[in-house]
Amino acid sequence: MRAVEDIFHFEERIAARISAAVQPALRRAEIARARRKPEAHLTANDPGYDSHAPVLMLTVEGHQRALEMLDRATTRDPIIR
Repeated sequence: MRAVEDIFHFEERIAARISAAVQPALRRAEIARARRKPEAHLTANDPGYDSHAPVLMLTVEGHQRALEMLDRATTRDPIIR
């Protein structure tokens, strides 16, 4: 049984590493896609994706900009509040 447990543990570690490696590129792709969309076709998620970059600036201005974007998102879809 130990060998099977080792295999599952190994697979979990590989999956976690792949996920960690892919996530930043996926987030950048989602943000780029949202920025290319015309304003009329944006969903509530799109301003949410855009808000990640200002938050990561770790400045008051960045956080204020992110809050504005998130307010736009909740205006588009009040259910996400």
